[in-house]
Amino acid sequence: MGHVLTCDAGQPVVRRGMPAEHLYLIRTGSVKVVRPTRDTHKEYILSILGPGDVVGVEAVFGSGLYRSNAHAMAPSRVMALDRNRIQTFLRRHPASALKLLQETAEALETLEGRLVETAYEPGEKRLAHQMLELMDKFGACDNGHAHLSLDLTRTELAELVGLRPETTIRILSRWRDEGLLAERHKHLVIRDRRRLERLAQVEGPELAL
Repeated sequence: MGHVLTCDAGQPVVRRGMPAEHLYLIRTGSVKVVRPTRDTHKEYILSILGPGDVVGVEAVFGSGLYRSNAHAMAPSRVMALDRNRIQTFLRRHPASALKLLQETAEALETLEGRLVETAYEPGEKRLAHQMLELMDKFGACDNGHAHLSLDLTRTELAELVGLRPETTIRILSRWRDEGLLAERHKHLVIRDRRRLERLAQVEGPELAL
C-alpha cells in the first residue's frame, strides 16, 4: 500500500500548499508540524508527532492541499500511503476509517485545548503540562529519571505553550535550581515528576522505570 521514506533532520515531509497526494505514517523519529503566519511568515509549531502518528490527513479528509509544513526533527522513517489507495482501503474497511477519524478528532481537541490554555492558564502550568506530554511521548529512562530524548530548542518549547522564550528559560532555570529538572547532554531530565504533575494540576501514571 505504501513505501517507506528515510528523512534526515530538517528534511520536509510535507509542504503547505502542495497537492496532498500521500498520507504519512511515522515509523521512527519525530516530526514537527508548523504553520506560517499570514503577515510575518514566521512559522509556529502546531504539534510534535512521533511513531504511530500520521501527517497529511488532508490526503484523506481535506481539500486536496496540505495546510501545514512538516519537517523531521531527527532522522526519521515514514511510510507514504498513496491518497487513492488509502481512500479505497478505508472505504473497504470502515473500522480503520473510524479509527483515523477518531485520531484526527483527538488531535483537533488537543489543539483546541492548547488554545484555551494559552488564553486562560498561567504560563508555568502550561509549561508543566507540555513537559509531561512530551515526556510521556518521547521520554526515556536514565538512572531512575525520565529524560526528554528530543532535540527541542527553548524557542520551540516556548512556541508550543505560547510563551516568550525568555519566560520559558526563566521558568526552566528556576525548576533546575529547585531540583525539579536537570539537564544532561542537552536533554531535559525530570527529577521530580510528582511535583511537575502538581504544577500542571493533572494526574496520570508515571513513566515506567
